[in-house]
Amino acid sequence: MSFHNINMGYLNMKKTDYRIKIENLYAEKTKFKKDIDITILSETQINVLKLLTLGYSNLEIAKILYISYHTVKSYASFIMEMFGAKNRTELTFYAMQNNIFEK
Repeated sequence: MSFHNINMGYLNMKKTDYRIKIENLYAEKTKFKKDIDITILSETQINVLKLLTLGYSNLEIAKILYISYHTVKSYASFIMEMFGAKNRTELTFYAMQNNIFEK
């Protein structure tokens, strides 16, 4: 183990402590917008958001929802911008951390 790891407080950490540390580091690096009101999204946009967080591609989402690929792409960009997410991974992380579908 390197001095850097010891200095950063990684020595003698439990597995759950690593997970918490990683989540905290990730949260610090991401700048999500707070208190987002998803009620401004249409039903289709909410469905796109749900499918995005489940890992479906734009083309798969388009086929499932019977909308164009370009509409999905547009909705995905709008939703990620709305949440302040740089990519789908950040969007999924935000959705999971904030239980946005349970509100």
